[in-house]
Amino acid sequence: MGSKKVNIIISIVAAVVLWIYVVGEMDPRVTKTFHDITIRYTNEQALENYGLDVENYGTETVSVTLTGNRSAINKVKKSDIAVVVDLSDAKLGTNKLTIHVTPPQNTEVSRQSLSNANVEVGNFITESKPIRISYLGDYGEKEPTTLSLSQENVNVSGAEGAVDKVSFVRGEIEKNDVGTKKKSVRTSLTAVDKDGNAVKNVRLSSTTVNVTSILYSTKSVKLNVEVKNQDAGDLERTFDLPETIKVKGSAKALKKLKEITAEPIDLSSVTKDQTVEIKPILPDGIELANGYSKLLSMKVKVSSTEQKKVLSLDEDAVQILNAGDSIQYTVESGTLKVTVTGTKKQLSEIEENDVQLSASIKDLAEGSHSIPLDVTCDKECQAVTVDPSSITVTVKNKSGGN
Repeated sequence: MGSKKVNIIISIVAAVVLWIYVVGEMDPRVTKTFHDITIRYTNEQALENYGLDVENYGTETVSVTLTGNRSAINKVKKSDIAVVVDLSDAKLGTNKLTIHVTPPQNTEVSRQSLSNANVEVGNFITESKPIRISYLGDYGEKEPTTLSLSQENVNVSGAEGAVDKVSFVRGEIEKNDVGTKKKSVRTSLTAVDKDGNAVKNVRLSSTTVNVTSILYSTKSVKLNVEVKNQDAGDLERTFDLPETIKVKGSAKALKKLKEITAEPIDLSSVTKDQTVEIKPILPDGIELANGYSKLLSMKVKVSSTEQKKVLSLDEDAVQILNAGDSIQYTVESGTLKVTVTGTKKQLSEIEENDVQLSASIKDLAEGSHSIPLDVTCDKECQAVTVDPSSITVTVKNKSGGN
């Protein structure tokens, strides 16, 4: 009887051992690594309660290695592995937060590529940003044009550092959504930086906008600009005006258009080099072509108008005044250099015969005298001088005889 019980126990133990052996052979323990598992960040509301928000999550994915029986491991999908970071304890600044990994049933985590995530937290702000529409595709000589938007701006919310990166909010219109007749479509919006790259971790008050657009023809026409007071205030202003301007509108509106006139430009207040805006007066139904508003300006270079012109004269050019009938005289001067100061335009009109030199010998006794010269200019100028400023005159009285 006793031996029978022993045999039964031995049989059961043998069966268990055999089962364990078979299972081990048929369903061995294995490991498998799952890559790029998305980290789920939780309890963001806790940050908002303190006026904070995530500026940069830093880490978005992690790799996890699981161990378990082959039958269990083979059933695992990446989505079955829970990877969570709790934000409830995050503070303003950089936070090193634990990455919690929960494996599927009958498996265990043997390794994970990262244990912590560096999360940047900033103060929560909201700012209004403009909407800009981009038109996709090649339109040749025609230009897609936005006629109206259901709203011009969008509120962008998030951490201060992220919101500050947002330059504008972009909507994109496909080529087949624009035609020669106005058409309205609704498009999604994306917050982007100054280079057009999407900015992460911000929220928009509106994620779509209704855009009414049309495909316009373009045309280059003559540009007329009246420039006033180019030489005001003893300053000379030089500039280059664009001769043509590119505009857009319906084919009918452009057909008879030959030229565009801009508002007059007064340069009297321009006293240093600068760029001056040109403001075209556009007829109804006509707009500037895309990108042309940035080109509608002229660079003005300012310089002093004071220039000098030197004229060489001899003593024959000197008029002797108050000589009287009883006086003889001779003039010794050599070459006289007359310097005329004025604008470039003024100097271009002045010649030697426009300069008058004179000297008075009234009441002079016989002998040699140094007489100051007077110099004048018949044409408009700023100043005129002569060098030397005096001449030598020898005076002899006729009544003195030989």
